[in-house]
Amino acid sequence: MGDDKRDETEIALEADALDLDADTEGSLADAVRDALAVVEGADDVQPAAEAEDQDDYREKWLRALADLDNYRKRMDRERAEERKYRSLDVLREVLVIADNLQRALAAGGGVDDLKRGVEMILRQLDGLLKDFGVRRIPTVGQPFDPEVHDAVSRQEDPEVERPTVSEELQAGYVMHDRLLRPAMVAVAMPGRPDEEPEG
Repeated sequence: MGDDKRDETEIALEADALDLDADTEGSLADAVRDALAVVEGADDVQPAAEAEDQDDYREKWLRALADLDNYRKRMDRERAEERKYRSLDVLREVLVIADNLQRALAAGGGVDDLKRGVEMILRQLDGLLKDFGVRRIPTVGQPFDPEVHDAVSRQEDPEVERPTVSEELQAGYVMHDRLLRPAMVAVAMPGRPDEEPEG
């Protein structure tokens, strides 16, 4: 019990011990007793109220935590589902191209007819790639760019002033701003100037 509480208790006890015969003094004693009862009762009531508040806050906190965990699990499930089926639209279009390739192989005709059919299917595939934001990386004659070109061979060429793509060995592609696959290229390097003889 704190010093302030002891002082209040002592005042209340002294007030009880005094014989207060006047009404004003009686009402003062009653007021002191009431105040003391409130103070002493507040100690008993306040921890219970605080405990209720703490239980209430804890329950709300646990409920919010559970809601957050459920939300996280739901988002994980939705992301997994989206990853699982993200290529659905592309594959539907690829199946159309695969059907056309099967028709081309099953069709009668000569080599020229087969070649024309494959060229048509290749144009169809290029259109599909373009629809999905995929474009081919320019190569031959372009300055060598290690960000999008993968050099697999090099040769010196006195006619170029800087490294330049001389041959495309495999096409490279970007989708919007992201590299899908670098182009595999051969690079022509500037010829070295002949060294002057020492003399």
